[in-house]
Amino acid sequence: MKARILTPMLTAPSEGHCLEFAYNMYGENVDTLSVYQVTDDQITKKEIFKVSGNHGNNEWMESQISIFGNQKYQLAFEGRRGSGYRGDLAIDDVIIYPWPCGGEGSGFKDFITGIRSIPAADDTDLRDQIVSP
Repeated sequence: MKARILTPMLTAPSEGHCLEFAYNMYGENVDTLSVYQVTDDQITKKEIFKVSGNHGNNEWMESQISIFGNQKYQLAFEGRRGSGYRGDLAIDDVIIYPWPCGGEGSGFKDFITGIRSIPAADDTDLRDQIVSP
């Protein structure tokens, strides 16, 4: 069983975008969270992020991924359930910045990505905030 969330159509500036989001994967039957970059023609679907399994004590993790390309695209967040019902998978605080991600990356595939744990007490909600470089 899987569920998918699509963003509106986006156009990356020549220098790229930075996708930032938080995710939580908890429980014995959590399978996989993937993020795909899907081109405007719906033919090319490139997996740009993938993580599987239980990730600790119900902690939120944060990821940043630089996205490059000179054509329109959508992002597809896809969650897969494991063999049972004992597991939760969630995403939150999805932000797309009009510049590539900074800092050190993990070298995951051919783009920059970083993952860090978010303290449980962090209840900051940045929706409707204006972000500028």
